[in-house]
Amino acid sequence: MKHIIRHILWAIPLLLLSCAAPKTGGKGAAAPAPVDPQVRSIFLDANREKVLGNSAEAEKLFRMVVDREPNNAAAHYELARLLHRSGRESEALEAARTASGLDPQNVWYTLYLAELYEDAGMPEKAVQLIEDLTQRYPDQEEYHEMLAGGYILLGRHADAIRTLDLMERKFGKNEDLLMQKRELYLQDGKFDKAMEETRKLSELSSRDTRYLLMMAEMHMDRGNKEEALALYRRVQDIDPGDPYIHMSLADYYRKAGDNEASFRELMLGMGNPRLDIDTKVQVLLSFYAVGELYDTLRKQGIALSGVLTRAHPDDPKSHSILADFLGRDGQYPGARESLMRVVELDSSKYIIWEQLLRIELQLKEYASMSSHARRATALFPNMPILYLLGGVAQYNRKEYTAAARSFELGLKLVVGDPRLKSDFHTYLGDTYQELGDYPNSTRNYQQALDIDPNNIYVLNNYSYFLSLRKDDLERAAQMAGRANELEPGNASYQDTYGWVLYVMGDYSGARTWLEKALASGGSDNAVILEHYADVLYKLGDIPGAREYWKKAAEKGKGSDLLQKKLRDGLLYE
Repeated sequence: MKHIIRHILWAIPLLLLSCAAPKTGGKGAAAPAPVDPQVRSIFLDANREKVLGNSAEAEKLFRMVVDREPNNAAAHYELARLLHRSGRESEALEAARTASGLDPQNVWYTLYLAELYEDAGMPEKAVQLIEDLTQRYPDQEEYHEMLAGGYILLGRHADAIRTLDLMERKFGKNEDLLMQKRELYLQDGKFDKAMEETRKLSELSSRDTRYLLMMAEMHMDRGNKEEALALYRRVQDIDPGDPYIHMSLADYYRKAGDNEASFRELMLGMGNPRLDIDTKVQVLLSFYAVGELYDTLRKQGIALSGVLTRAHPDDPKSHSILADFLGRDGQYPGARESLMRVVELDSSKYIIWEQLLRIELQLKEYASMSSHARRATALFPNMPILYLLGGVAQYNRKEYTAAARSFELGLKLVVGDPRLKSDFHTYLGDTYQELGDYPNSTRNYQQALDIDPNNIYVLNNYSYFLSLRKDDLERAAQMAGRANELEPGNASYQDTYGWVLYVMGDYSGARTWLEKALASGGSDNAVILEHYADVLYKLGDIPGAREYWKKAAEKGKGSDLLQKKLRDGLLYE
């Protein structure tokens, strides 16, 4: 009732007072004492201080008035309002009771007292006051509205419906009144009564199909499928382009087990430009949630999203949800195209830029990724992930100086995210290695390991690069061994450990680990094959070395010395 009373309080026109009963007199009312000129002056001064915002001074002056004229209802009322604003609820309630008691015919005092009763957690007393108002002013519709709302909040649905029925007889039917009755009947499980009110709503406007759809849905909830379908057909006859009819029919056919017909109606609904896009997106989200489990629903979600983009080509939401569906289906080129359309229409959504960059990373579209990262960081200069992704694109384009700058800038923006900090240090370790800045490479790798000692990527790369530098080989072997403990059976990690042992001169150990790498899938990797050939050469197996150098050359690009090794049959390091 809180919102109802306050809404009506400011909405009631002033002419209401003109038809009210006299403000004084009546059974039990105290007759006000005459207001002498001095008291009247104090009252006016109090009102002026109130208007100026000097609440304390206004309160003091109003108290002077009630001290001199205890029966001055207006002063008690103004005092109640001041006390209420200052949070002194119990004092305000007492002052409002006094004002209303002194002048019970003043509707403003009654309404204000009802509001304070409600604030004090006494809604029953507030409702009693409104009941009295409806008796005193039976032709004032606003009071009946307030009373019905109060009954509803007290859970007295029968009284609320009785009041609404009275209003219908007295003031006529209107949409809000009938809808309120309908909802109350539905809450009380009175289907037939709710249906009757819905029919009345439909009769108010024979061309308005909303209520026919409501009636159809009510029948569907009760399992009355034939009655529901007949109403849906009526809607189509009245308005073939109704924005909701196809969605309603889709739900009807789904519940009837006809999934093909349901999907057909959904396609029609998605293509209807009269249906708002947010409703369509909500439907698509139901496909999104189960698309990972059911291939058919995922494909249907993609088809529906495609229709959505054609119906709303200039709304970024349509392209965004299509991109989500395509991305989850592994259709990255299409997802990228949709995301590019989104940023063309609306470049203000950060998450879209991040999605676009991640998809381009999947596609290895490094040139476009680098360009988009520059645009994104200009729009969102405080988002570190954009610098990380931009740096990755530059790194893969061998723009190592630019990549290092991007990583360093992004690292400074990271707050409270150790994992993200570790990622930046990892990429900086790789980048400075490529730049030949080994001290900075070592420092960043170590900082990454300080955050996460079990970072397998760093353990592997750091140890491999140390082997290439022929630096701190004992540490390199320790880290490579740890990486293989954490993820056994990884051909790349096994190759790294074997190569570290090779550089340390442990050729037998190197052969063992490189054979493991070959067995784990490394037989298709030119680098691993070349490493194994080098080990065989060191062990004196020259024919074996030549065989594996040849295999490495057949599989792809090995080291810069591979062709020379193969041509001369000699090991070059």
